[in-house]
Amino acid sequence: MRLLTGRLGKNFTTAITGLLVLLLVPPAWPATLGDAEFADLAKDLQLTLNQLQAEQGFPGATAAVALGDGRLIKIATGMADVERGIAMTPDHRLMGGSTGKTYVAAVAVILELDGVWDLDDKLSRYLGDRPWYKDIANKDTMTLRNLLRHRSGVENYYDLPRFHELVAEMAKKGRGIDEFSREKLIRFVVGLPPLFEAGKGYRYTDIGYILIGEAIEAVTGEDYFEVLENRLLHPLGLNLTGRSKRRMAGITQGYAPDTGPLVPGITRMLADNGELKFDPALEFTGGGLVNNSGDMARWLVALYSGRAISIDAVRDITAPPDHPTDRENESGNYYGLGVFVRTHANGPTTWGHGGYFPGYRSAMQYLPEHQFAGAVQLNTEAGVWASEPAAPGEKRPNAERALARLQTVVLQALE
Repeated sequence: MRLLTGRLGKNFTTAITGLLVLLLVPPAWPATLGDAEFADLAKDLQLTLNQLQAEQGFPGATAAVALGDGRLIKIATGMADVERGIAMTPDHRLMGGSTGKTYVAAVAVILELDGVWDLDDKLSRYLGDRPWYKDIANKDTMTLRNLLRHRSGVENYYDLPRFHELVAEMAKKGRGIDEFSREKLIRFVVGLPPLFEAGKGYRYTDIGYILIGEAIEAVTGEDYFEVLENRLLHPLGLNLTGRSKRRMAGITQGYAPDTGPLVPGITRMLADNGELKFDPALEFTGGGLVNNSGDMARWLVALYSGRAISIDAVRDITAPPDHPTDRENESGNYYGLGVFVRTHANGPTTWGHGGYFPGYRSAMQYLPEHQFAGAVQLNTEAGVWASEPAAPGEKRPNAERALARLQTVVLQALE
């Protein structure tokens, strides 16, 4: 594997406790923990993940911690498929949802480093000839950087009542969301007024990332996922990460309440033949990947430590916006290029992303002051769409809270 600093060339197993795997990869920094301390950390993380399953009630989970010295801990708990009695293993794959945006942003930055484009280019330079482009908000002013930061002023399709009404109508007729192509999703926002002037506000929108994906394919003349595989996934050895499809090796069952607005009536995401019950391709660059917690933790260390791109590019990815909103000014938190940058009054700064896909939840974060990353994936979406606080005694899975608990264990070990 050859990585350039600025550019990148082309069952203890039981049904509850899961599996523990310790993997050693070539170190890049001096070890921060001795071998015995590292082994103790792995055991503590496994115990914590088991406790989290009992507390939150998720069917199963994988989790991982990648240290700055190159060592990786991968763990799992619970069930990958409850009905079939298949225990979760650390190498199981789950849908990553919006965590895929971190890869999109990295590809966009690599193209800038290669001189293919400038992130301050107007989007119209690459998509202006599309028949729908003339009616999209801020068509003449939004830049690639605006899109990557969710500051384009373009609305999001899943924030529109008419999208959910149409999904419900289609479900009654036995049709699903996989009938929405990416262009059809874009057309949900065509003709809508801008939410704000490009660059002068913030609104999270998958449409912005779908537009970036379209632009990547336009400027490279290649399929986005092939660019991602050739430039990042293969060179970094992220072999359990890949394009989401109807059939994917090693993927777990995903569980959802039958009231989920995106896949109403579907409670198990995989059919008996192992295929997803709908085509995940509609995500495109809004997410688009099947992941594994170990790969996700390794990915963040590679990205934010400067192994995959230059440190200057990392600074650009994590830099604050030029025109922060009042809420951002008050909290100190903001969205960079494909990354949530969060400061915590009683904890460390984190760089990372969460992900939702029907039946699955993911969270991954890198702690720059401590140079390690953690990731958690759950095979349930229970609680995602709940509008009321959890009732006393109610178990509500939460990938972000689970990850925070695991990070605390790591920080205690590093003290």
